[in-house]
Amino acid sequence: MFARLSHRLYSTAAAAPQAAAKTAEQIVEVRVPYYVHRTKLAQQLPVYPKYRYKGTQVSTVVRRIEGNGKALALEIQQIHPKWTISYNRVSNHIEVKGNVVDPLRHLLTVKGF
Repeated sequence: MFARLSHRLYSTAAAAPQAAAKTAEQIVEVRVPYYVHRTKLAQQLPVYPKYRYKGTQVSTVVRRIEGNGKALALEIQQIHPKWTISYNRVSNHIEVKGNVVDPLRHLLTVKGF
């Protein structure tokens, strides 16, 4: 198991400088205190609509956050100040008022998740 993992790590590490030499762009790595895991089978971002009261109230939920989810909620609030965002620290979920599934998925994709 570890042999396969180390093989993958070495092969990607060896290929990375060649790819960087071919392109003139440099990739800047930014460390954040959280990580949003994708789903296992479909590899999609865990951003879901949540319907309440027979569909009259809609909110968007971000699940599978590892680390400091409050920091992610604050970043989303800074980017979209008009959105009403609540953070549940027990379940580590973020809930946004309204159906904003597509903008949130796009935001997380741009951030590299």
